[in-house]
Amino acid sequence: LAGFIFGEDATERANAAMVLAELGNPSAIPLIRNGMGRDFKSYDPSRSRTIDLLMAESVVQLGDRTELEAIRAAMFAPPEHSELTALACQMLARLGDQVAAPNMLDLASGDGPRQAGPELRLVAAAALAELAPDQVPVEIVLSYLAAEDPGVRIQVANALKGLSDPRFEPQLAILLRDQDPYVQIATAAAILQMGQRQAAR
Repeated sequence: LAGFIFGEDATERANAAMVLAELGNPSAIPLIRNGMGRDFKSYDPSRSRTIDLLMAESVVQLGDRTELEAIRAAMFAPPEHSELTALACQMLARLGDQVAAPNMLDLASGDGPRQAGPELRLVAAAALAELAPDQVPVEIVLSYLAAEDPGVRIQVANALKGLSDPRFEPQLAILLRDQDPYVQIATAAAILQMGQRQAAR
């Protein structure tokens, strides 16, 4: 794993860091840190930044929360790098970072000339559902239920999965009958998670 961390393949570096995080041994923190911040000539800067974010998440998972600031900062990436914003939202939700919740709400519900596109708004809403489900702008999420782009409908299913609220069973039933198989899979995952949480209660 150490060899992969310092290797020239960016994907292998990120995967090795995630494996080390799953192992849960904090002694890997310096190793991962030493592998961060290296640009790859074969990748554009945003791809290199993505690799560093994945490694930062691994460090936080192992107990060093100083890298949270770097992940939070990625939420404010310029519009042309919206994939970094989306990735940061998902990471912060997984890490349970309540500090990021207000920014996720702004991203999901904001309007005006700097309003995010549908997919990014829904990614933020899905992340917010993991942290503060009562703050999710449900009306905005449901407004995309019949969006033409299947990628947007997938994100609707993901947001409803995070909410895991039986009130939205009719909407999930609609998405489960979607013509796109990927929308069906995302919806099935939402329904399964809803069932698991109800069983737990």
